[in-house]
Amino acid sequence: MEKKIRISQHLSDLVIYCRTARFSLEYGGPSNYYEMASLSETKADRWCGPKLAGQFNSYPRSGLPISKIVLLVFTYHFKQLSRIYPKGQRIDSSNFDPQPFWCCGSQIVALNFQTPDRSMQICHGKFTQNGQCGYVLKPTTMLKENYDPYATCFADVEPLTVRIAILGARFLPKTGRGYPSPFVEVECLGCFKDSVNKFKTKRVDENGFNPRWNEKFEWDIVFPEMAMLRFSIGEDDMFGDSNCLCAATIPMMSMKTGFRSITLRNGHNYEIEAASLLVYVCIFEAKTANTTEEDVYSDIQDLKTKSKNLSDIIAKVSSTSLDINSLTTFREELRVTEEKLSNLCDKRIQKARLRYDPVPPKPRNFGSRPLSLTPSVSSRTKLQRFNSDR
Repeated sequence: MEKKIRISQHLSDLVIYCRTARFSLEYGGPSNYYEMASLSETKADRWCGPKLAGQFNSYPRSGLPISKIVLLVFTYHFKQLSRIYPKGQRIDSSNFDPQPFWCCGSQIVALNFQTPDRSMQICHGKFTQNGQCGYVLKPTTMLKENYDPYATCFADVEPLTVRIAILGARFLPKTGRGYPSPFVEVECLGCFKDSVNKFKTKRVDENGFNPRWNEKFEWDIVFPEMAMLRFSIGEDDMFGDSNCLCAATIPMMSMKTGFRSITLRNGHNYEIEAASLLVYVCIFEAKTANTTEEDVYSDIQDLKTKSKNLSDIIAKVSSTSLDINSLTTFREELRVTEEKLSNLCDKRIQKARLRYDPVPPKPRNFGSRPLSLTPSVSSRTKLQRFNSDR
């Protein structure tokens, strides 16, 4: 005869933090705060992934419009938890990109920790915030009813402009017997507007000891609190495929200005001894240069959109058409657009709070006079961040 166990109901209620419940679009999901929905990445990607916009006018089988589905998913996360886990077809223990689901409000994104890949590096970089205590609070913007991760701008969020100069690296790991020929890839991980930002340097042949690049780029980050910068150093193998040698992922709000030595990590997120990447960072408010007569920020965004569209048209025409005249016209228009964009960016940074170029001057020959180890007052002032009072 089975023995009946006596359990206090009040004590049992105290130890139940979350209870799994089925999430349904028709009913708007669970209603109690302690009920948590567990979704596979396939189902979560259908409901709140980047492919949702423009894929259907209404969700199949439910007949609900896409706008209502998005609203249901986002308002659900205002009150309750959700857990997204890898789909069962990942028999090789590979991972998916967790950033889009964090942007859509999901609190728990499960990954295969045994796999050293890009997704685990992103996860490690995300939780370096908040003293590495194991959790990160959501930005207050994500708790508002009008929040939309697909938006191109966010209310009450001040966009930032980041200028980074990739200077050089040292003591890079070797993958084989020869010397690596490294290049640097930088990507922004954030909302869907920010995630399109990518930059790649040239390749330095057979130099893993102290390669130098001296290349710079400039990005506008519309949602800095959700953005991260991933620095990846890789090399091309004999088949032309890129292999990551080491990487580092840093939250945007943890970036500091000035000369910075970024500690590089391997695939398992362990620090590589003495390996580092030297960069020069300049951060300022993107709308600082705006005046009542001129909206420099909006003009720059329009020129960037036009430049991207022209680049896509040129790539399409080059592969499908032999019309040389049209191709020449598009290339000339792209050149003029990029020239205007460059002039506007230079004008904006001159009016910004940090009034200096992030690209350092070329090294001079100090043989004629001794090198001072104490920086000047002006140099120390330049290395301070514009919002150092925070």
